[in-house]
Amino acid sequence: MKNCNIVQDLLTLYQEDMVSEESKTFIQEHLEECEMCKKTLENMQKTTSIAEDCVLSSTQKAEVRSLQKLQEKLKKGQVRFISLLLMLGCMLLGLSFVFQENLFFNALLMPFIGILGYVVFRWTALYMTPLILTFANLIINILANLQSIEMADFYSFAVWTGIFIIFVWMGILIAGLLHFAFGKEKRSEK
Repeated sequence: MKNCNIVQDLLTLYQEDMVSEESKTFIQEHLEECEMCKKTLENMQKTTSIAEDCVLSSTQKAEVRSLQKLQEKLKKGQVRFISLLLMLGCMLLGLSFVFQENLFFNALLMPFIGILGYVVFRWTALYMTPLILTFANLIINILANLQSIEMADFYSFAVWTGIFIIFVWMGILIAGLLHFAFGKEKRSEK
């Protein structure tokens, strides 16, 4: 038993081959006679091999980090793509309301388009979203005129587009302020 305590104290060094030849011989002779110390050494070797398997090299860690960054970018890209599709769909829906009794739904729809525009373009949404809205409205008016459907004259087109842009800017401003507020909250938590 007295030798078991000494051997077990030296097993870690023995396992790493950091003991003198005399100590090595002493430990080996003891391990041939003592099953308990032999099992202790086997358990230590199993634990060490498992730990070595779990430890990632620095290149593997770098690969994992780059894959995580790529995954985050893909998630952001998917959110932006879906937001862009929603924004375009809402624009078409809102512009189809212009000469109908549902016109005032645009007071709700256009700020929502601004919020989606902010998600897609961030602060460049201040000019990108109105440009897309104006372009979409122009295309709808041209197509309607080609099909001999009565649509707005140029003055009405400009006025309604201007009103819609104001509502879109309100949505962008709301989204930007919310993003700033929640971003500040996250920074203060760190």
